[in-house]
Amino acid sequence: MKKLTLIINIVFALAIIGLYILFFSQKKSSVNNNTGNFTSTALKSNLRIAYINMDTLLMNYLMYRDLNNDLNAKRNIVEADLQKKSVDFQKQASDYQEKVSKGLITHYKAQEMEAELAKVQDNLLKYRDDQEAKLMEEARVMNNQVYYEISEFLKEYNKDKNLTFIINNTAGNPLIYVNDTLNITREVVEGLNARYEKTKKSGQKKK
Repeated sequence: MKKLTLIINIVFALAIIGLYILFFSQKKSSVNNNTGNFTSTALKSNLRIAYINMDTLLMNYLMYRDLNNDLNAKRNIVEADLQKKSVDFQKQASDYQEKVSKGLITHYKAQEMEAELAKVQDNLLKYRDDQEAKLMEEARVMNNQVYYEISEFLKEYNKDKNLTFIINNTAGNPLIYVNDTLNITREVVEGLNARYEKTKKSGQKKK
């Protein structure tokens, strides 16, 4: 299942690439008074840019934490179940080998047990593949949910910011240097968490 964890992490990384550049095509001639902490160069230019550190955002985004914890819990259950099934299969295989080597069963019975072991093995492999596919699907849906919430929040956030670009400044991207005054990660995390907590409380009240 380590391979499964790696694959899910890769899938999430690919999904996050979609957030690398969020372009908001708002062409306004005047600069809004609500400028935040942008540099004078950015204020004088029609091209207004801010950035988010996606690793930091996800680390502190409560919705992502909750969804990721749920997914990990499901993964742990699958791994434990798969381990138990594998141990049971090994016991059956050992029992078969011991009986054959000691001549305790007929040739016909040995063939019957061998066919049963093959069937158990096939079912075990199918179970593993099915669970991997199911977890991969849940990871994809989780990525889409997180991506959607971040995108929707940034649309609202940008209404009074008039930003042209919001870029992802995470390790490994092509950016070499970005001025720290353009970093909006903290306020975006705070806004996302406030939005999530409000939605969460609303859902609990309905229950």
